[in-house]
Amino acid sequence: MLETIIDIVRQAGEIVLSARDIGSQTREKTSAADLVTEYDLAVEQFLKEKLPPLVPGSIFFGEEEAENADPSRGWAFIVDPIDGTTNFVRGLKHSAISVALAHDGAVEYGVVYDPYKDEIFSARRGGGAFLNGAPIHVSDRPLDQGIFAMGTALYLPEYFDRTMRLTAQLFRRSCDFRRMGAAALDLCNVACGRVDAFFECAGKNDALNLALRCAAPGGKICLLGNPDADLSLEKNLYWKILRNQLTVIGTWNSGFSHCPDDDWHYVLDLLSSGRAHPAALISHRFSLAQMQDGLDIMRNKTEPYINKMIIVLA
Repeated sequence: MLETIIDIVRQAGEIVLSARDIGSQTREKTSAADLVTEYDLAVEQFLKEKLPPLVPGSIFFGEEEAENADPSRGWAFIVDPIDGTTNFVRGLKHSAISVALAHDGAVEYGVVYDPYKDEIFSARRGGGAFLNGAPIHVSDRPLDQGIFAMGTALYLPEYFDRTMRLTAQLFRRSCDFRRMGAAALDLCNVACGRVDAFFECAGKNDALNLALRCAAPGGKICLLGNPDADLSLEKNLYWKILRNQLTVIGTWNSGFSHCPDDDWHYVLDLLSSGRAHPAALISHRFSLAQMQDGLDIMRNKTEPYINKMIIVLA
């Protein structure tokens, strides 16, 4: 199955490479930063014709489709025909075709193809990840020796400031960073160790679901945010984490603001001045199955955790 998907995606790559006069075949979807080209549509149509017959009864979920069926039920091909459309339009030659085959919402096969470099990233659940057929793995470099990639969540302006603050913090602690404009390739570059981390401020439950479903066994997902405004976790996610052997780490603080007197800055000041060690700041500990209880305490303030609550997920 995986090799057949790879062959079809390679053929679709020829459509990308054949592109000419792209600007005249481009229109805005929602803004100047959200574009679609005739080549996006051509790649998607090609894949829609070729992929579903591989799995009778499967559905096709495409980014450019006007309407899509629910991809979390049964077998579904999930497709981004050209990830990095703005790069494609501007001739930056850093875009990819992304295809996943999922069953009941869990990705079983994945293929990302960079036609400009002729690089095929592929993976099968439980079978490892590969670049042009050779096994790949993430790097083990510490952050202060590594570089990170990031996305800017162009469709979520409420996260712009948060993205820039986190970028600045990571930049001070790393060698450098990259903003390359194609998240599928960013994640593949993490998978093969070219970069050491990737982040994008999303703050949406569907983004968390996707991360949990797609991360390989042994991976880590870090959640940062304010539970009043951000994520609400359903109980079945805990078992997905356990089943996929994932580690979820995170800190939440209910009092973050730009004011230097808020809870977040109070804790940072304690740490940076050496007046407290991280272990001393943990007022509550929760097992994975109790995580929602911890979030409820912070939302509803039913227990006096004051300024120093950190939820630790075992």
